[in-house]
Amino acid sequence: MNAFRPSVRRLSLASALVLALSGAALAQKVRVDGDLTDIAAVAPATLADPAGDVSPIAASGFDFTRVYAHYYPKRDTLYVGLDLADTVGRVGVPGDADGDGDPSRNTSGRAAADEFGVGYHEFYRVEIDSDLDGSFTGPLDLWIEYRGNDLAMKRGDGTALPPGMRGRIALGTRGAPIDPNIPNQDRNCDDVEISVFGFANLDPAPRSFAVRVRAGSSVDSLPDDSTDDSLPFSFGEPLVLRTAFVDGGHGSSGDCVIAFPGDVLTVEATVTNAAAGTLRPTWAMFHLPTGIEYVGGSASGAEEGRIISAADGTGIRFVRLGGGGRLETGESVTFRFQVRAVSFPVCHLTIRGYAEGVLASDGVTCEFSCLETLCILE
Repeated sequence: MNAFRPSVRRLSLASALVLALSGAALAQKVRVDGDLTDIAAVAPATLADPAGDVSPIAASGFDFTRVYAHYYPKRDTLYVGLDLADTVGRVGVPGDADGDGDPSRNTSGRAAADEFGVGYHEFYRVEIDSDLDGSFTGPLDLWIEYRGNDLAMKRGDGTALPPGMRGRIALGTRGAPIDPNIPNQDRNCDDVEISVFGFANLDPAPRSFAVRVRAGSSVDSLPDDSTDDSLPFSFGEPLVLRTAFVDGGHGSSGDCVIAFPGDVLTVEATVTNAAAGTLRPTWAMFHLPTGIEYVGGSASGAEEGRIISAADGTGIRFVRLGGGGRLETGESVTFRFQVRAVSFPVCHLTIRGYAEGVLASDGVTCEFSCLETLCILE
């Protein structure tokens, strides 16, 4: 990992994102719909929680039995799923405190109150210890809460998140009475699913963090449910990518290289196959945000693949790394390309990217690289 880090009035290059994950490329995709089948198939981190923590006889919507965590580098998205406890003949319904299958009415007599949907005093809370310091209250940690039928996110210390992060939640309300006033619901599913896009804006190394969860109500007179331990989430590196600025700029200041609009900088990227098998092919993707542009035709040691323009910048794919793109176990390949500083934003911009290779043994299983960070300082 090289030393460049973001600073004030800077452009940061999170050159090539990502985790070392295994599994078919298509299977990596998770749809946030309240059905946890897809996340359960790919999540490398799961934590079981006993049923009956809230009520031993009812399918309380705040009683979860398993937590899933998954990070998908291609979309820089963190996924968390809560598998709600079911009872005979009834599935758990989010926001249903008394376990009668209706998240907005209290009819069973098992709870003192059951607010509308997930009411103001009802909540699902997910906390992320991004820096693995054992605390969930630091500026690099993430706090996610669905309360009052609304999703809110902030840093662990209560301050605002970096720009570019946004969340989504799906409440699976299968079997519940139809109520069009409850947002974020999917009547075909029966669990809680959350996604956080732009997670690397907060956690510069999203391949390693911890998760803990709490759900309940402060007015239902029943216990809340919470994980007994935090859920560790970490990966090895079967595919490694390292980057550095090797030319351009005007020296450095702290952890950043100094550059001004119009300056051209050369990035050197090295990809190493640490997997137990040949990778064929291997490629790398970089996302350059508005404010940094790719210098066309500047690639050496690789070929320019598809270049995609988007509202938030440009994506560049580099193919045939080292002339072929095939990497044997332990083999490395280095290539270079140039970027130009166009403007300096008020806040930092993160360039996300990743290196990816397909195992030649089955032609399906993909390996991903890990996060690197560079930054440009005005």
